[in-house]
Amino acid sequence: MVLCDVLREHAEAGTLVDAQKLMFAFTLDSIAEIGFGTHFNALRKPMNIGQKFDQAQETVFLRVLRPFFYVPVLGKLLYAKERENARIIRDLDEFSMRTIHQRRAAINKATQGGKQASSDLGACVGDDCLSLFMTADPKKTMKFTDKQLRDIVMSVMIAGRDTTACTLSFAIAEAMLNPEVTAKLRAEIQDKLRHTTLCGGDAVVSVDDVTKTNMPYLHGFVYEMLRLHPPVPVDLKQSVKDDVWPDGTHVPAGSAVFFAPYAMGRDEKVWPEALKVIPERWESCSPTAFEFPVFQAGPRICLGLRMAEYEAKINLVHVLSAFDFTPAEGCQMPPRYKVRLTQSIAGGLPVHVRAL
Repeated sequence: MVLCDVLREHAEAGTLVDAQKLMFAFTLDSIAEIGFGTHFNALRKPMNIGQKFDQAQETVFLRVLRPFFYVPVLGKLLYAKERENARIIRDLDEFSMRTIHQRRAAINKATQGGKQASSDLGACVGDDCLSLFMTADPKKTMKFTDKQLRDIVMSVMIAGRDTTACTLSFAIAEAMLNPEVTAKLRAEIQDKLRHTTLCGGDAVVSVDDVTKTNMPYLHGFVYEMLRLHPPVPVDLKQSVKDDVWPDGTHVPAGSAVFFAPYAMGRDEKVWPEALKVIPERWESCSPTAFEFPVFQAGPRICLGLRMAEYEAKINLVHVLSAFDFTPAEGCQMPPRYKVRLTQSIAGGLPVHVRAL
């Protein structure tokens, strides 16, 4: 894993590293391969596309404080960020279109000389999310325009990069704050993954290795992070038509209904000792998606739920089994929140790394 190579280099050099920045680079690389079938190598060569994406999100989020942002000409005159955002959006559009054209060229090259089944295209060409949208049968589904594909690229970016990176960043922070929890995680890794390369074996860690059944403490730890530090702390739905809730509340058509996974996850009536990290609680706790809506619920439930869960667990067993972290100067513990569309750690997570 490239992330572990980078951490090992910092450990050997004795240099501090922003763990949150690394996690964002890790998830950017992951979603580039899974989502677009390409390799960014952001862990080795930091990309400004992530920074531009963050800037665009922040501008959109802060529009609640800028009542005239939508007024032609006036909005850009009043708010410097709106002027800058127009350029950033153009850059993001160019990035998206370049990614789309590269995928289209790869698909065309793979299918030259006759029609091939999508399963013959290869993982890097036919099995990434973007290729699946681009090769969908228009008789069974819609034919997507380049503009729609651009929107898909941006949606996959925010869903696949930001949310998992935030969860992993808080996981490192909580591992430093709760050494007894970290010790139990490492003990479970040694017990359940002794057959893998992490513990001297020869097998690669698989999806089956990190299931709730096989590694309940790891599963509970990940879900404690989602409960205490949900990547999207507040969300909303809009009613399409008049509705009445089970308690008799009337919801008029067009109403915006907010819900807060952050507050729900800290409700002492539902979660005893809510502010403590207690992975064991998830061994007997199985809330419905509506009771624990971190991944949404119903028809709109997160499509990448299982992928995100697997990615976080695989990351943590590799990182926590091989490295120990201590807060560096300027690292505020407990971490403070930076709330935008997603909830990250304000000021980053500067740490010292020690190889185990």
